[in-house]
Amino acid sequence: MISNSPLSTDVKSTSQLNQLEQALKLHVQPNWENAVTVGIFIATVVFFTAAAAWTTASNQSSVSPTEKRVLAPFPNLHTVKKDLPKFAQGFEKFYNDRFAFRLPMVAARNFLLLRALNSSGHSLVAIGKNEWLYYVESSALAPQCNLEPFTDTNLQLWGRAIQARKNFLAENGIKYLFFVPPEKGTICPENLPARLKVHPGQTRLDQLQDYLRAHTDVDFIDAKALLLKSKPGQYPLYHKPDTHWNQYGAFLVVQEMFKHIHLQFPAVKPYSPYDYRLTTDYPFKGDLAKMLGFGDFLAERCMCVVMEHERAHLKADAKIAPVPDCWVPSFAWVHPDSTLPRVFVLRDSFFGYLIPLFAERASFTEFHWSNRLIAPQVLAQKPDLVVDEMAERHLYDHEPENIPQFLLSKTIAAGGVERPPASSYKAVLANFDHQFELTNIVVSPSKSGLLVKLQWRSLTEQVLKRRVSVHAMSDAGVVLAQAEYDQDAFARTIPAFSEWTDTVEIPRSRGLKITQLGINLHSTDGNCMAAVAAKTDWGTARVLLGLKDLEARNVH
Repeated sequence: MISNSPLSTDVKSTSQLNQLEQALKLHVQPNWENAVTVGIFIATVVFFTAAAAWTTASNQSSVSPTEKRVLAPFPNLHTVKKDLPKFAQGFEKFYNDRFAFRLPMVAARNFLLLRALNSSGHSLVAIGKNEWLYYVESSALAPQCNLEPFTDTNLQLWGRAIQARKNFLAENGIKYLFFVPPEKGTICPENLPARLKVHPGQTRLDQLQDYLRAHTDVDFIDAKALLLKSKPGQYPLYHKPDTHWNQYGAFLVVQEMFKHIHLQFPAVKPYSPYDYRLTTDYPFKGDLAKMLGFGDFLAERCMCVVMEHERAHLKADAKIAPVPDCWVPSFAWVHPDSTLPRVFVLRDSFFGYLIPLFAERASFTEFHWSNRLIAPQVLAQKPDLVVDEMAERHLYDHEPENIPQFLLSKTIAAGGVERPPASSYKAVLANFDHQFELTNIVVSPSKSGLLVKLQWRSLTEQVLKRRVSVHAMSDAGVVLAQAEYDQDAFARTIPAFSEWTDTVEIPRSRGLKITQLGINLHSTDGNCMAAVAAKTDWGTARVLLGLKDLEARNVH
């Protein structure tokens, strides 16, 4: 008979129970091996935690100079109570980015990937043929694979913006020279990875240069044609482990620049064979190799141009006006020959090798890492020449500067333009702080999105230095795409009742239904100007206009 008591057990004897208890005690009781293992584990955790803390404390930079990306920030402590899983995820990313000895481990991993699989350990670096490295961030990948050619409208906006720079400078007695350094894959596509397909047809650079030739009088250097012509020579033109051209490629371009400048300034001449010598003894570690964490590995002995007689030098105390949004501080070089021109250079990283070479042919050269031509800064420096250099990738990640198309008034009065009679134009769409009127908008489809033309009127004499935001929105008020631009790239002063048209192209993703536009006008302090219109939101900060309501309108 089996007892139903809860004290009944399958253990048949007290001795068996005692044996089981002894076995359990022996199993959980730590011996010296377990103690050592636990000690090593605790010491390892403490060591790496302390090292990670020291690494974090000693390096407060938010950008990894090696990987060329923003490091994960420490998560907001307020999220601990509100959303603990979100805080945990943020802390894990923060800790992983600053883990001690992380970079050597990343380098070792990337080395194994390269050697075993000919693969890259960095999403922005592609391993090409013959261990050539290529930068494949979206704006650099697009020109190398010939993606997304210009639309007709966007090409015209770029061409008009560059022509306007030339015209504005010419009105102030300043010469202008423009050029675009080609991407590495544009000149050396034969070593691109097989997975990267180069599409046939004209690139944006080809389109822009053809447009400048046909429709403008802008003086520019065709660096692409020059380098392709020089490519069969005995020297390489670009670095294998870097995204830029090498010193020899840069030297060929600067020689071509001097030929153009010589026509305006006879004292500037290209270098003669007696002015320089070439050497291959220059060790170089490229930026793409550094992004993979490699030190000397993949370093190359590259071509170097050595000047025989250097007279220009960096002037640390030079008085130059800083240009906003520069990546690095501006600086200047000086040369003792006062017959050489004074030059203002707008540049990016491709101009690096050109700096000492170019400075030998100018009495004073200031270098600004920016693509913005800020009229007051340029005019204050009184240069003889502005050199405008912009890497090919910036034709994809920048929008052209806005150049208003002013409408000629038929009634000119002393001291300014008379206000046209009310019957001569349609009802005003919006009034911003009694300073500007938005009189009309026309929206039409383009190859990449929406083409928006906005017609404005100034109610007072003032400087066009505000910023305009155009939001393409859904019925629910969700911003699906947007564009921002300065009213006038040159911040010109206009008389009261001047009228002009701005043209902007807004990219649009397929499948998104845009039903209305939102227009903001930002004042000089960055705040939105109050608007009076039929429909607004954000208080009165943004004017809302339905696309259907705009269909019947037309900008003259």
